[in-house]
Amino acid sequence: MTTKFSAGGTIEILNPSSDDELPVVIPQRTELCQMCKEAVFKYKCPACAIRTCSLPCVKKHKVDCSGVAKDPVEKVGMSHF
Repeated sequence: MTTKFSAGGTIEILNPSSDDELPVVIPQRTELCQMCKEAVFKYKCPACAIRTCSLPCVKKHKVDCSGVAKDPVEKVGMSHF
């Protein structure tokens, strides 16, 4: 197995056991933190999907956001059926 890292932020893995050696491309995250815009994000807020890179950025974001995910399913009573 051969691994190549490209400048475009992808990893290419070649499998030498196959005759064709078809590459498997794994995209790398290159999106920056939406709070500091300095580092690649590691975390995503479950409530609003803001991407952050560190605990200080998460804490800064939580000043304006509860961080609690909303229930995507609206619950209805049995009388609606």
